[in-house]
Amino acid sequence: MKIRVLNVIHGEKVPLHLPLLVGEIHASTDDGIIQVRNATRCETVATKWPIIEGAFKVLVRLIPGENNIYLTHEDETLLISVVFTFPYFKYFVRPLYIVLAGEDGNFQGPEDEDCSMESALERIKLGAMLIQTFTAHVFIHLLQFSRSLFGFGNNIN
Repeated sequence: MKIRVLNVIHGEKVPLHLPLLVGEIHASTDDGIIQVRNATRCETVATKWPIIEGAFKVLVRLIPGENNIYLTHEDETLLISVVFTFPYFKYFVRPLYIVLAGEDGNFQGPEDEDCSMESALERIKLGAMLIQTFTAHVFIHLLQFSRSLFGFGNNIN
């Protein structure tokens, strides 16, 4: 079996913080698990994603510059290098988290969850990255647009 990524090539420049990698396990229609790890972010634990009928879609968080992504299925590993570059946009989206005067920035949530302002900011960043990724994915594949659709103000990383 061979792991193939269909929408990104080795060494490609990607203007997304959280690209969606679409691929397949060549000559397989089996279900399974693919493990993904960005070694450049010093990730020691791989994220597991499902393989459905030999196909997979995975999200990988990137840092600026070259990122070495390892995809592992059973006894095979594929290394793909993706370069994250910040695109230039005259206009951009700026996510906001408003803290009222006299408040500490914590939000309401279950007692066993981190409800700090730092947690809120990370959740907002992730939500913004997901919107950017899925908007780009729809526009690229359905409408044949470029990957660079919109950016975020003040470096969301």
